[in-house]
Amino acid sequence: MSRSSFVENPMVVDDVLHGTIIVLGQAIEASFDPSNDDDDDDDDDEDDAADTDVDTDTVVQWAEAVVARLTADALATIVEHVANEVTDAAFSQSDVDADHVAEALEALRVALQLVRMDFWPEGTMLVFVAPAIFVGQEIFAQLDEDLAVVDIAVHDDG
Repeated sequence: MSRSSFVENPMVVDDVLHGTIIVLGQAIEASFDPSNDDDDDDDDDEDDAADTDVDTDTVVQWAEAVVARLTADALATIVEHVANEVTDAAFSQSDVDADHVAEALEALRVALQLVRMDFWPEGTMLVFVAPAIFVGQEIFAQLDEDLAVVDIAVHDDG
């Protein structure tokens, strides 16, 4: 599949390709950043080969492979993991009863909506919203090459 057929409405801003892709039948925003942002500026030359940028077409090809493997079951597993981790973090320091936590977990699981995917040489980021629960915030889930969640963060939108 060529970039033009995978990425709809392509636009390049600051060397990053932005557009829309179809994931499990739903159009979502996507970005494809060919730069390696792992620059630690410690002048350690042994990692310089790994720090070279790739071209955008290569990142798009990687993205196509990720999206092809992102089945409904895989996405459901990711959503389950994200909901569990975020709920655990939200209630870990509280005295809320288990029934309330279970209700909050189920509400978040149902509310999570995938709205964007970001791709770069080091990985893939899924961006979710749950507007009724996390007003004005986005939930970021970084995936490894096996589509396993390796990091989760909640940030203000925008």
